[in-house]
Amino acid sequence: QPLPTACAPAPPPCGEEGEGDSCTICFEAWTAAGEHRLSALRCGHLFGFTCIQRWLKARAPPASVHRSLEQEQSLRRKAELESAQYKLKLQVVANKYGRAQEELQ
Repeated sequence: QPLPTACAPAPPPCGEEGEGDSCTICFEAWTAAGEHRLSALRCGHLFGFTCIQRWLKARAPPASVHRSLEQEQSLRRKAELESAQYKLKLQVVANKYGRAQEELQ
């Protein structure tokens, strides 16, 4: 399994003493292999794999939040595209109007 890579506000690491041999979430010694193997986040904090995996999953927003965010982003892109199309149409009409006015003079 890949190591967790997010580095949202993580549980605070303990003081310097003892920090190198135990998980700062459960305070149990981590292992070199297995479920509680040593795992490092991008920020450099060290945790037992199962602890940080559980912690990251608990902090992840529910799927419905992701879905509503994707819907909002999709609607925003659609609105921006429509806005650009209407601005282009307005520019075309304004150019035609300008040419028509020049012809009348």
